This record gives sequence, structure tokens and C-alpha cells, in this order.
Amino acid sequence: MSCSPWEAAAEPAGTTFLDYFQHDRDTGQPKGIIAIHLKDIP
Repeated sequence: MSCSPWEAAAEPAGTTFLDYFQHDRDTGQPKGIIAIHLKDIP
């Protein structure tokens, strides 16, 4: 079974990359993550 990159552990505590990058490292405030599907752009 393969693991998607955003599901992999980003740090020894086991935080996933998706959760890790959703918070500002300086303030701890949540950030938004968007997906852009380049195939859909003309």
C-alpha cells in the first residue's frame, strides 16, 4: 500500500504534511491550502 505525500509524517511526532503546512509556524494560526488543477486551465 502506497502513502500519498500529504499523508506522510512531516516530523517525528507523526504530524502529516497536510496538517503541518496548514498552520503558520510563527503564529500557529491556521492557513488555507488550495488545489490548482493545471490540466483544467486553458
